[in-house]
Amino acid sequence: MLRRAAPDRQEAVEVGRLRLDPAAFAATKDGSALELSATEFRLLLELARSAGRVLSREVLLDRVWDYDYLGDSRLVDMAIKRLRRKVEDDPRQPGW
Repeated sequence: MLRRAAPDRQEAVEVGRLRLDPAAFAATKDGSALELSATEFRLLLELARSAGRVLSREVLLDRVWDYDYLGDSRLVDMAIKRLRRKVEDDPRQPGW
């Protein structure tokens, strides 16, 4: 019953010039493939699915890393920094 009530988590997500296909574990920007690690892909997918909403570090740790992290939550900051280098046109002036 829960599967029928929940949206299909395998549907492709498009945000601006990005397209994320969870079924294929593939991300493209303007039609060009992005080389992302598994964690970067899950992070980008979670952010894309939550477009327009603020997500705390704790929420991202739970949803992307799938655990309650009691240490330094800067892990999220560093992952986002690496992700920006791969996604942004100019990572020094992020638009995403």
